[in-house]
Amino acid sequence: MNQKWLTVVGVVVVLGLSLLLGDTFSGDRSPTSDSVAEPVSNAKPVTKEPERPKVETDFVTGVHLRGMTARTAMMTDSDGTELPGIEYMVELELPRRLEMYSANNRLEVRAAVSGETMNFLGTNQFHANVFQLRETNQQYLVYQVHLITYASHTFDTDKLDELATHVIEDLRISFYADGKKVKEL
Repeated sequence: MNQKWLTVVGVVVVLGLSLLLGDTFSGDRSPTSDSVAEPVSNAKPVTKEPERPKVETDFVTGVHLRGMTARTAMMTDSDGTELPGIEYMVELELPRRLEMYSANNRLEVRAAVSGETMNFLGTNQFHANVFQLRETNQQYLVYQVHLITYASHTFDTDKLDELATHVIEDLRISFYADGKKVKEL
């Protein structure tokens, strides 16, 4: 009878230890000197989630319009014909944290055209997402953005020269990120 009880107690102890010590005795791995030093628990190992890159949400702070210019120019048509035209450019200061967004063409500048310029050109909006880096330092980047080069056989160069002087009155510049307007400049 003693031997029977001893066997039952032995089985209970082994089962109890295997429950307490988890997969240490399950046969999944052989004991090593490292496994002896590790704390034992029944919980699954906690896996660390990979860090996600910070998603920028502030597209307003530090974004400044440094200047707008317009100039007349002659453009060459696909057939070689010289066309009189007008070119609009803006100079934009962006904080360095937005550098990746401009490099990936996720930023855009749009100009709403009004007044005499709109009537003459026959359009009311230009946009561009090609940012040319002009200046850089530790805090900001300055980009020149060519909004449009607009040309036609019918344009009078004297009138284009006059319109180039109306750039401040006739253009309203807006800044977009991922297709959404974030700031009027």
